Amino acid sequence: MSWSDQGVAWGFNSEDGWNPLSQIIRSDSPKPKPWEEAGDVTTALKQADETYEAEYRCDFAYHAQMEPLNSVALVSAAGDKAEIWCGTQSQN
Repeated sequence: MSWSDQGVAWGFNSEDGWNPLSQIIRSDSPKPKPWEEAGDVTTALKQADETYEAEYRCDFAYHAQMEPLNSVALVSAAGDKAEIWCGTQSQN
């Protein structure tokens, strides 16, 4: 497998992505309505020329940690520092 730097997200910096979002949040522009409060679905369905109904199903997926539920710590002989390896979903 070879990697290429031609992908859409190549070079994306998450920190830089926050700036536009932060500006939108702090702006005085009208705030969007929650989707469940926007529009009148009942009236729209009654007025629609055609409607479609479907049911989609997929297999259940077990959403669980992939890392082992344990940890290992190497404590210095002086007891003044430690290096810890553990499964975590946070960098803190």
